[in-house]
Formats: sequence, structure tokens, C-alpha cells
Amino acid sequence: MLLAVDIGNSAVKLCVFRQSKVVARMRVPTDLACTADELGSQLNKLLAQSEIRPGAIDRVVLCSVVPALTAPFVKAIHQYVGYVPLVVGPQLATGLHFGSYDPTTLGADRIANVVAARELYGAPAVVVDCGTATNLEVLGRDGTFMGGVIAPGMVTAFDGLVAKAAQLRRIGLEPPPHAIGTSTVECLQSGTLLGHVALVEGLLARIRAEMQDTPRIVGTGGLIDVVAAQTTHIDVVDHDLTVQGLRLLAELNPA
Repeated sequence: MLLAVDIGNSAVKLCVFRQSKVVARMRVPTDLACTADELGSQLNKLLAQSEIRPGAIDRVVLCSVVPALTAPFVKAIHQYVGYVPLVVGPQLATGLHFGSYDPTTLGADRIANVVAARELYGAPAVVVDCGTATNLEVLGRDGTFMGGVIAPGMVTAFDGLVAKAAQLRRIGLEPPPHAIGTSTVECLQSGTLLGHVALVEGLLARIRAEMQDTPRIVGTGGLIDVVAAQTTHIDVVDHDLTVQGLRLLAELNPA
């Protein structure tokens, strides 16, 4: 079985695959203070909760956008699972053509998302990944990675606003009844949620115009359900897109 580890800014997602099928999913908050031993102990507990023996795992693939946790996770996986993970980066075979984009500047999660989108949904396609950041990745009709967009995520932007505005407070991400808020809470909900949806829709419109094509829009990320519920622009939501990309990268880069 293959263990795929996606280390994000807000959460760490772990999936165990038997061939192409996900047999277990685990998710924990990202904690920069964790040591390798703590991570290893946590990993053992998560696997036990899913009734998976560490010895049943014969390969591990990892992507990380948190450099401070990459080495501790690699050490923990080596010590507690027995394998040095394949760490995703631009040095791996991806099967992608990058055009004028420098792949050495492309985040590991973005690589995994594009690989998965091309294989699972075809091209042309745009991946909309809503999390700490909102990333859009663009695949042309010939499968070339054309580039993308990186924007502040919905919660990230709102946290920045609250940090700078003394009279504003945190709110839930429930959609307001109308775009025109009739209270401060509704105004914040409209600006935060509907405003972010408008950002995604506006960027997609511009991307389509520049591509001169009609790509399939694939949504993923921790906040994608909130966004997808408020727009018809997302064709399919795939919460496992990144880890599926990790699985495919592992297949493209055999040990």
C-alpha cells in the first residue's frame, strides 16, 4: 500500500492507497512545533485508528508547502514506517510540459494538482484550490501547464482584515441572505464569502478569455465546498485531487 502525505499550511492530509483506491483518510492540524518523534507517534496512532499496520505500507510519497516540517516528517516516516518518502519537487518526472513557466518555482501541491487534473479529468482544465491560499492552475488543450494564479485564501484575507480593523470581529462562513447586508455581520459575510466567490468567478472568466477555450473547472481544497455552493462555475469537486496527484507521481517515479 502507498501512503500519501500532503503537508499544508493549515492541515496535514494523509491517505492510504491500495493501488488507485483510497482505503483510509486522515487529517490533522499543521503544528510547526512538532518534533520528528511526536510526528511519528501521531502517525502511528492515525494508522492504528484506520486499522492499518505500518508494515503494510510499502511506499510513501510526500509533498510539503511548509519547509520547517518537511525534514521532521521525512525522519518520522523513515523511523516509524521504515521507508524514506519520495518528496515531490521539480526534479521528479511529471509528464508535464511547462512552456515558459519555470517548474523550479512551482509548489509541490500545485504540481500534484496539475498532474491529477490532467490524468483524471483531461485537458484543457483549470484547478481551483481553495485553502490558506486560493490557487488556480491552468492546463492548455495540449496538456501544457500554462501558469496560474495565487491569491489570499478566504479565511486568510478575512483574518488580515480583522487584524487591522479594531471594530470588526470574527464571523462564521455562512452565506448571507442577500449581497446587500443589513447588519455588520451580513456585510462581512457578503464581502468575505460572496466577495471571494466573485474573485474566483472573475479570474475564471479572464482565464477562459486568455485561453480562448472552455476548460473543465476542477475544485479542491479545504474551503472548496463553501465556494462551490455559491457558484455554477465549478464543474467537479475532488477533495482527493492532491493526494491522487501524489499517487500518480509515485507511479511516474518508481523506486
